[in-house]
Amino acid sequence: MGSALSLRIACREPGLVSGLVLVRPAWIAEPAPENMAPNLVVGRFLSVPPVPGEREAFLACETGRRLAAEAPDNLASLLGFFQREPRVVTAALLTRISVDGPGITESELSALTVPTLVIGHDDDIVHPWHQAQRLAAVIPGARLAKIPSKARSKPAYEDALRSELRRFIKETSDATSRNRLV
Repeated sequence: MGSALSLRIACREPGLVSGLVLVRPAWIAEPAPENMAPNLVVGRFLSVPPVPGEREAFLACETGRRLAAEAPDNLASLLGFFQREPRVVTAALLTRISVDGPGITESELSALTVPTLVIGHDDDIVHPWHQAQRLAAVIPGARLAKIPSKARSKPAYEDALRSELRRFIKETSDATSRNRLV
């Protein structure tokens, strides 16, 4: 959840941040957003001793079926948690982050003055496109970039992500150079 951590640092210690790149944000400012519910479901599965067929039970539940249909990349990530050890730690982590928030306010976000790039895509329930749109609207001057979905084509996703990062670095370094000349 790097976007949330980066935003918290930028709001709490602005002198440490000269620019922000926020890829697939899951939070704006509120705790326990709806999009974090799949993590909570898996956390609950993992909070009890393992039983045969638990992955299949998750796949058959409403959340598992929705992820399979709408966000296969999220599903693959969440299924990986069933093999992660120690199980009790994984369960606690997924549960805590699902009900937590970034610990900042929209007011703090709207006071940010650093160059900011927000990147998102479709086919992602945990990091939905609408969160990227909302976040870019709250941060003054933020640029929003929509890139291809990782679930549809990981190479296209990676190429577009690298391209957006290069563009942002060039734009911010050009602006910094112009400001030094003034």
